[in-house]
Amino acid sequence: MKFSPYIGRLPRSVLLSAGALLLAGCASVAPRELAVRAQLPSPAVWAASAWGGATPTAPVGPADDNLTADTAVRMAFTSSPHARTLRAAFLAEVSAIDAAAAPGGLHFSWARLRPADGLAKLALALSVPLEEWLTLPARQRQAYWSRAAAAQRAAFDTLQLERQVREAWVVAVATQRRAALLARAAETAELSAELATRYRDAGNLPPHDWNVQQQAAAVALIAAAEAGVAAAEARATLANLLGVPSTDPRLVLPQALPTPPFMNAADNTPDAAMLKKALSQRLDLLAARSKAMAEQVNARSRRVWSRVPAIAAGVERERETDGARQTGPAIDADWSPAGSAEARDAAAQAELADANAATLAVEVVNEVHFRAIAYRRALDLDGLLGTHLMQLQAASVAAAQQQQAFMLAGPFDLLEKRRITDELSANAEQQRLATWLAWFAWQQASGVAP
Repeated sequence: MKFSPYIGRLPRSVLLSAGALLLAGCASVAPRELAVRAQLPSPAVWAASAWGGATPTAPVGPADDNLTADTAVRMAFTSSPHARTLRAAFLAEVSAIDAAAAPGGLHFSWARLRPADGLAKLALALSVPLEEWLTLPARQRQAYWSRAAAAQRAAFDTLQLERQVREAWVVAVATQRRAALLARAAETAELSAELATRYRDAGNLPPHDWNVQQQAAAVALIAAAEAGVAAAEARATLANLLGVPSTDPRLVLPQALPTPPFMNAADNTPDAAMLKKALSQRLDLLAARSKAMAEQVNARSRRVWSRVPAIAAGVERERETDGARQTGPAIDADWSPAGSAEARDAAAQAELADANAATLAVEVVNEVHFRAIAYRRALDLDGLLGTHLMQLQAASVAAAQQQQAFMLAGPFDLLEKRRITDELSANAEQQRLATWLAWFAWQQASGVAP
């Protein structure tokens, strides 16, 4: 769309359009982070703190205080680069969406052709692509749903980061506890093996029994070494999420994991209300549905405008070499068969996005059922290993101590009972870790804040 080279003589509609563009460019950018905060569930106080709000206050004690799960999440959202990465990725995505939904631009051209003699020929043009202005409402509707999808994905990723930190914390605590128990079991096995060597040298122990003690000590040492490596790896994983070295003095972990949350019997079989709630609050599902809406808007717009050529209309003015000026209307049109292919591609993308959202909805329903059953079973096993079997083993150790006190059994039985007790405690800690991980997985399936 081409206009006069003299701005003061331009039509009023063109001046209004140019003024609107200048005002749009000078307008302040809205705090996009608040859009993510609005998508987060209300209990997600830690995740919301990373998007336009103050970090929840938590007591910061000396370096020898135990690192709690809440303190670990606070460190991740305040000092870790992971939170900044989420924020930067979201702002970059929204900037691309805003650019695609911006009003039609302006194109200005100027040419000066100087002949060998005489005055130079001047030509000025100001063009506005009409298609960009006519498709602006559709592009803005698409941008609305695209921004919603971006905010919902960013909120989901933020909850995922918090869940990863909490999972890394429970893994680090459990593996540290398990490594300590297996190390103590290995010490007991080594003591039993050394005592067996002394008995054998004194001729009071057959070679077969000595071999059994040595093999048990070797197996216990291998298990303790592997557990120590696993504990160091879990600590490094937690430190990576917190953005601190694994040697940071603040990484003082508790001695053991707390008791997993209780699960109501009704939660074992989710009803229609629980499934409906999960479908309405799973942020990844909401993002998939918003993306499907954006793709549908784009497909409808492409289907309409693929049949219409791109038109630019207006006036142009030229000054000839003899000083004469010429002004007249100008129309440019452009059409390509690629527009039909782009419309078909947009329709396919809309169908794909809708199918992905429907597939995810089915997966959410099935996952809620599965995760509820998995957590119930893990909770039962935690109670079995942590209470029933440990009580039986404690009674067995007490009986062995009594038999040794009355010289009815040798010291090897008591040492074996103690070693088995530590190994059972290590297995119980491993099961408690599995229970916590099942709890986090159930929370994620239900779409609630960790």
